[in-house]
Amino acid sequence: MFVRGVPVTFENYRALVMENRVGDLHNDPGDWFIHCVLKYAGEAGEFPEHVGKAQRDDGWRVRYGPKAFTPERREKLLSEIGDELWYVVALLEEMDSTLEEVMAINMEKMLGRRDRGTLNGSGDDR
Repeated sequence: MFVRGVPVTFENYRALVMENRVGDLHNDPGDWFIHCVLKYAGEAGEFPEHVGKAQRDDGWRVRYGPKAFTPERREKLLSEIGDELWYVVALLEEMDSTLEEVMAINMEKMLGRRDRGTLNGSGDDR
């Protein structure tokens, strides 16, 4: 897949995120980090907003499942996930981490829960 002649790869996406940091915030690591944290939190709320709008405006119901969203609503939902991803990548960069490191940590956690039979339930240390 290509966008404007550029291959869609994680590295190209990461480079775009980093070259598009805004204003003077990126000159102060703490200010830039908290900006990304707060923007990520805001973006995370926009995804469920669109699900609610699908229910209210599009006639979508939970029992229909996510494959029943209108094409327009699906595009808006994917766009919101993309906005979240933008800030996730920025935060990972600030923390000297990678998406692969986060996936590895999460995979280890989930495989451990599976092995212990604790996928259901609540709490971080199950």
